[in-house]
Amino acid sequence: MSTLKKALIGVLVVIGIGAALFGYVFLTAFGGNKPVEDGATYERATVIEDISYVSMYLVDAGNGKFVLVDGGVDQKYEATKTVLAEHDATAQDLLAVLLTHGHGDHIGAAYGLTDVPLYAHEDEVALVQGEAAPDNPFGKNEPGLKVDHTFKHGDILEFGEARFEVFHAPGHTQGNSAFLVGGVLLLGDTAQVTTDDQLHSPPWFFSDDPEQAIATIRGLAKQFESRPEKPNTIVGSHSGSTSNVDALLKYDGD
Repeated sequence: MSTLKKALIGVLVVIGIGAALFGYVFLTAFGGNKPVEDGATYERATVIEDISYVSMYLVDAGNGKFVLVDGGVDQKYEATKTVLAEHDATAQDLLAVLLTHGHGDHIGAAYGLTDVPLYAHEDEVALVQGEAAPDNPFGKNEPGLKVDHTFKHGDILEFGEARFEVFHAPGHTQGNSAFLVGGVLLLGDTAQVTTDDQLHSPPWFFSDDPEQAIATIRGLAKQFESRPEKPNTIVGSHSGSTSNVDALLKYDGD
């Protein structure tokens, strides 16, 4: 066999292994998830699908103003521009960008929205700004982001008519957070909604501490068990939504 043929076979083997690995990662991460519901609106929050199985939320703050929760992958934030235009708005009408966490598939728009205040959990700043790398296959973020304001568990963030209650949810990342907006719980990557309307913890290979991530969902369930008002809708960043609140309240690991 010639050297050229051997080299070609080697390349094909590498491509095949890479494709198989990608398929395994994709199916493990998203295979059982409900598809993202692009354009779905839950009270004040509208889902924006950036790329397949990656979404963010545009929250109506009243008087033509909005808050963007997460930023997807696209640094030019084209999907967000489209949805803003549908509301007769532009990026100048954004009051803030709130990050559930600092992975690269959640911060893209922030690079383009440099004039919009950027918010992140106090334990997430170094990751967002590219000063630290997560303990998983994600590398450091490219430089260029600066967190303008931090929040912590229990904080109430108010922007116009929109009120966000912060739930620190470590495990996926150390500063990972979820937001309750009215009756809608925006989970980010805290958990994902499966096709049978249950919750699944974030993929272990993308999480800093998978066991902590599972414990965090249980803890979140206990917090809501003791509250008279429960969420009526639960939405994940890499999945669709569910109105089956028992998926959270009765969550017992996966």
